[in-house]
Amino acid sequence: MPAEIFYVEDNPGEVYLLQEAVRTLNENVQLVTAGDGEAALALLRSKSVRPSVIVLDLGLPGIGGIEVLRAVKSDPELMTVPTVVFAGKAARQRIEMAGFAPELFLVKPMDLAGYMGVAEQIIALCG
Repeated sequence: MPAEIFYVEDNPGEVYLLQEAVRTLNENVQLVTAGDGEAALALLRSKSVRPSVIVLDLGLPGIGGIEVLRAVKSDPELMTVPTVVFAGKAARQRIEMAGFAPELFLVKPMDLAGYMGVAEQIIALCG
């Protein structure tokens, strides 16, 4: 079964950059996306996606990234799935205060070259 990265991001440009970086580094890793927290939780709860890694943007419309992280880390079936949070440096303290730490906390890069480095770290979590 190929590795699957579940990327929860509302900005299509950000999705494109990570998708291209992942595809360049490893064609066997599939990137599945959701555009907001509600859609992400619905897909995870329905078991439509069984990701190797969950990557979250914190600034999601509706249900935010911290709430999605809380739901993932509280679910016995998902709590062992590695999580990566994409956000600004100031958001790290908010996440730590919420009590649910991701395996990786990354600041979003601004270009494809930066996304290549980020994608390498995320793919490494796929096991």
